[in-house]
Amino acid sequence: MIDKIQKHLTQIEQDKDVRILFAVEAGSRAWGFASPDSDYDIRFIYVKPRERYLKAVGDKKDTIERTVDDLDFAGWDILKALSLANKSNPNLMEWLYSPIIYRVTDFYQELMYNMIYNYSQKALVYHYGSLAKRTWHEHLQEENAPLKKYFYALRPVICVMHLQQEGYYPPVEFDALIKDKKFEPDLAYEIKLLLEKKKESSEYTISDLDLTNVREFICHWMYYYKEVADTMPARNPDTEILNELGVRTILS
Repeated sequence: MIDKIQKHLTQIEQDKDVRILFAVEAGSRAWGFASPDSDYDIRFIYVKPRERYLKAVGDKKDTIERTVDDLDFAGWDILKALSLANKSNPNLMEWLYSPIIYRVTDFYQELMYNMIYNYSQKALVYHYGSLAKRTWHEHLQEENAPLKKYFYALRPVICVMHLQQEGYYPPVEFDALIKDKKFEPDLAYEIKLLLEKKKESSEYTISDLDLTNVREFICHWMYYYKEVADTMPARNPDTEILNELGVRTILS
């Protein structure tokens, strides 16, 4: 599968006349709870030839999307990515911290180094808290909801919990995220059952588990996250360094 992904990344470079600066896995496979039939979510940052950035009109598209069988590719132009980096964009942060990397260059290393200590924890808490709340209201009003929707609420609230308790960026992989967390025994047991069930079931499997403690845990944190956010720093990456990285990469 890795060879297939690499082949399509190279094909995208040729078809779109771009250079991919890094490519990673996102979503359930990066989080570590993919179902047997889960798609591959490949995310990447790319740069166009320098002359294309000098055009006054046209050629302003800043995304590339392509789906091939069970491979979902989505990429951002370097200028879009750096603009979002300057705002501590949570999706970009997860790409940078993905445990599954398909392509890497010096750009990836420099962007990671610039953001590792300089991102807005406040922005991340708001993102994860609101994501959990939206998932709850849209998909988890009934207990018999798809297993994956539970994770789309559970993982974000554990990220909020992690940011409050640990003060550093939460691991992308779920096993690493929950490691050493002091969950109540009944909650820990339900999370373990949920994880096992998700890994062996279809993407569309409906939960038949008793997840009373999981549901209470999600509810607590999705209403508490704004209080947590108010205590978090709101710093962002250095704009000048991001601009210099972008110019240097485009001109190289």
